[in-house]
Amino acid sequence: PGLVTAKAEVGYNQAAIFVKKGNPKGVPADLSAFTDDGFRPIIGSAERGSIGKETKKILTKFGNYDQVKEKATITSHSQSLVNAIKADKADVSINWYAVSTWKENLEGIETLRISEAFAAKKKLVLTVLSDSKHPGQAKAFLDFVASEKGHAVFKQYGLAD
Repeated sequence: PGLVTAKAEVGYNQAAIFVKKGNPKGVPADLSAFTDDGFRPIIGSAERGSIGKETKKILTKFGNYDQVKEKATITSHSQSLVNAIKADKADVSINWYAVSTWKENLEGIETLRISEAFAAKKKLVLTVLSDSKHPGQAKAFLDFVASEKGHAVFKQYGLAD
């Protein structure tokens, strides 16, 4: 048998533009905001994390990655992107939409959707591994998240249609 004994696609995540709650700077839902002189961007490192790699793909496709990289503060992880915006050290970032749903980020962050032409939805797939210490519980959890009730939870957090 293989390493994976069961799997289910449970939703998706997608990169989004992050701004301070209420969008006080009036950042448009447009990737050109990252090169606008009126906004301070912060992006993830393309060499150190998944959102940095995704940001590079998005901005390269849009055509302004090199300009943004010259201007932006660059950091290594997702929560530091959020913290910079919450602390008014940056005005705009790209991060995984799911990060905006975390309890500690609900009050300080707002998201602006990026067109799927630039930011593709990424499938969220859960698996049960053959070496699981609790295979029955793992399979029960997988069955729940793949169910209608589980799907409703992912939808509540913007991770499913």
